[in-house]
Amino acid sequence: MSLRYGLLGFLSYGPKTGYDLSKMFFEPLRPSLSQIYRKLNVLNEDGLIECERVDQAKLPYKNVFSITDKGRAELTRWLNEPTEFVVPRETLLVKLWYGSRASKKDMVNNIKKYNKKLKNAVEKYKSMAKPAIESDLWGSAAPLDKLYWTLVVDRTLAQYEALLEWTESAIKTISTFDESTDSQKRQ
Repeated sequence: MSLRYGLLGFLSYGPKTGYDLSKMFFEPLRPSLSQIYRKLNVLNEDGLIECERVDQAKLPYKNVFSITDKGRAELTRWLNEPTEFVVPRETLLVKLWYGSRASKKDMVNNIKKYNKKLKNAVEKYKSMAKPAIESDLWGSAAPLDKLYWTLVVDRTLAQYEALLEWTESAIKTISTFDESTDSQKRQ
């Protein structure tokens, strides 16, 4: 996802601080706070957002960011632009391609670690993203917002759950492969 348009999209719902914006991203897609502030500075310089310094009684001031008309136009332009299919680059697939150069045990362990991260991502989406949408965590959800947000979460969960199934199959396939029947020698 483009951080530029993610931030513009969140700001289209109303003014937010950088910290508020960071909390709107779900794991594992959450960028670091420093990435968010760097991108906010660029968006501000480009005139797509504006920043207001707000003094607080007992705390340091905070910067509150708002989308400008130019920012709304840019977000709308991007939303209406055709989306291209981009093949994701998966490091695990590259490692599997050359897996015969490593031990079965190491490859299985690598896939198991990947599987564990996927399980954590699925749990976070189920325990955080779905309830956040249902309870209107951000306080700005119209029914149409909730519809689209739910579609995104459902698609992400479907993808992760399919990957979980594939990793479990890959672990079984590698673990049960009989290397003695492999006529090729490692070089």
